[in-house]
Amino acid sequence: MKACFDRHCRSVSFTLCSGFLKKASSAMGGKIWATYNWGANKPDEADAAGVPFIPMLWGPKTFDDWGVVKKGYAKAALGCNEVNQNGQAQMSVSDGVAAWKKYLAPLIDDGYTLYSHSVSNAPSGLEWWDSFKDQCAECHNQIGAMAVHYYSNSADGMIAYLEEVHSRYGKNLVVTEFGCANWSGQGAVSDGCSQSETEAFYRTVTAYMDKSGFVVGYLGFGFFTTSDPSGGVPSANAFYNGDGSFTDVGKAYAY
Repeated sequence: MKACFDRHCRSVSFTLCSGFLKKASSAMGGKIWATYNWGANKPDEADAAGVPFIPMLWGPKTFDDWGVVKKGYAKAALGCNEVNQNGQAQMSVSDGVAAWKKYLAPLIDDGYTLYSHSVSNAPSGLEWWDSFKDQCAECHNQIGAMAVHYYSNSADGMIAYLEEVHSRYGKNLVVTEFGCANWSGQGAVSDGCSQSETEAFYRTVTAYMDKSGFVVGYLGFGFFTTSDPSGGVPSANAFYNGDGSFTDVGKAYAY
């Protein structure tokens, strides 16, 4: 699997940028690595923009949608979303193993690269992955890259986390969510990331991932406008102004 060395690795999460995907692809020289939408159904805009789509199994509430994921539909597939996290897919490890065997492993014969179930960067995330590997070594061996999420106001903290995951599991990484956010103990957004801090965060971590040699691709959680913050992350993460032009943070991500 080719690791990430240039902006081919920069990617977008579709539900955060509906209507912007083709423009983003053009602005980034047509070199967007992939897009996804936390589900199995491919948006028409992905094909129109010429951007590869990665279906996501997400969790039990979307298992019934997985029938569309067949040979030729895509080249890679994502596991369930933040399986350690309340309010997301939150699954027991045994249920995660069962879902992997039933829905994901069969795609290998259809030529798919499989990305792991994702976890949040809370300590319970690595514990979940450890248990998954212990319960099903075969499943772990089928993983083409670990699907990593990371939110913090520390670029150095994110870099250290990526290196730990890579070393711990011996896998390449695909960073499917990341952003500058200073979470309180209740998970709410505080004022921890200013515009300038967020721009510096993105420049530092994307430069690192581009040169890491083990990050396959990454998708920043910022494809929304400053007036329409999404997913609970601070609005400073927005890549777009209301008129569709890039913010300074968007420029830091795109170029």
